Amino acid sequence: MKLAVMLGGIVLASIACNLNLTAPPTPEPFDESVIYTQAAATFSAQMTSLAATVQLQPATAVPTATQPVSTPPEAVPPTPTATPLPSFTPLPSFTPLPTATSTSSAVATLATPIPGGGGTGGPQLPCNAAQFLKDVTVPDGSEFPQGAVFTKIWRIKNVGSCTWTRDYKIVFVKGDKMGVPSAGVALPYSVKPGEYVDAEVEMVAPGEPGEYRGDYQLADASGRRFGIGKNYTGTFYVRIEVVEAESGSIYNFARSMCAASWESSEGDLACPGVQGDPKGFVIYLSNPELENRHENEPTIWANPDANDDGYIMGVYPIIDLKPGDRFVADIGCLADFPKCEVVFELKYLNEAGKLKELGAWDEAYDGNITRVNLDLSTLADKKVNLVLIVRADGRSKDDAAFWLNPQIIRP
Repeated sequence: MKLAVMLGGIVLASIACNLNLTAPPTPEPFDESVIYTQAAATFSAQMTSLAATVQLQPATAVPTATQPVSTPPEAVPPTPTATPLPSFTPLPSFTPLPTATSTSSAVATLATPIPGGGGTGGPQLPCNAAQFLKDVTVPDGSEFPQGAVFTKIWRIKNVGSCTWTRDYKIVFVKGDKMGVPSAGVALPYSVKPGEYVDAEVEMVAPGEPGEYRGDYQLADASGRRFGIGKNYTGTFYVRIEVVEAESGSIYNFARSMCAASWESSEGDLACPGVQGDPKGFVIYLSNPELENRHENEPTIWANPDANDDGYIMGVYPIIDLKPGDRFVADIGCLADFPKCEVVFELKYLNEAGKLKELGAWDEAYDGNITRVNLDLSTLADKKVNLVLIVRADGRSKDDAAFWLNPQIIRP
């Protein structure tokens, strides 16, 4: 029994030794200043990378609360101190970067919406689009005597995204042309998006009293038409009231040249035409050189097509004639066309659509011109279309024929 007790004591002593039950040493007191100092150093390093223009200064320890310590201060590890970097030399004219913003904000700044386009993400404006602002001249319903020349001006704003160059034109769409050229009238200057133009077109009042309206649009350099209103397909227009002229010149055929429909043996012709076109052409002249003198009156250059016995013919709108009305014009050949040899004809289309002759005159390049003064009283109070014709006498080569100041005079 004693032996067992002794053996048990030995075993317990051995286990106690192996468990190392010696009391743990007193831990060194925790110094919060170390943590604060390290945090300050880390923060300083981060600020250095974000603001390179600021010279790095040594980290300063954060003041700490006094703690009772049992270990002398020398036992505390030294406070880590940031090693100063070499002096930083700023780049010339360096501009600090702005405060960082989100990517979406930067993109929105670059993609500035076009004015009137509905804002970011809205529908984009078409290249060609117009807005009617006002009638500068000739308000709707303005009265003019037969054959009066007037100038219509519309104020039109460019509300598209493309600049209107001087190749853009005002073009006739429907209604009464009132002498406007088929090819249109070019804009007087370029018009940028947001700007407006005073589009000016010279017109001639028709020869028959009544109400008239002509609708117009714009056309770009390629001839593509566009207008105003919904989808920019609408028209702007001129509307006038033609009253009977009491006396004087009631209709000028030269100023109304493009109110007529022109044709030759080659088919329909544009007005104005192009000089030298073998299909025939008609051109307005304001200062013509005639075979015997210079003039400054409105003139029609009517050139037949280049075929044998070619011709050129212009059918004018209905003119309301009164007793005593007369057709007056000078006719002949233009200067420097010595082989000119033609026949001038004045006809009319009656109410049944039949061509009837009023007069015919032979002309050649001989230094003389002919004055035409024809009484139209037989056509008084009838609805007729007067027709100007020039025929080549043989082969047309130099047949540069002119109608100088052709008009209807009312006594």
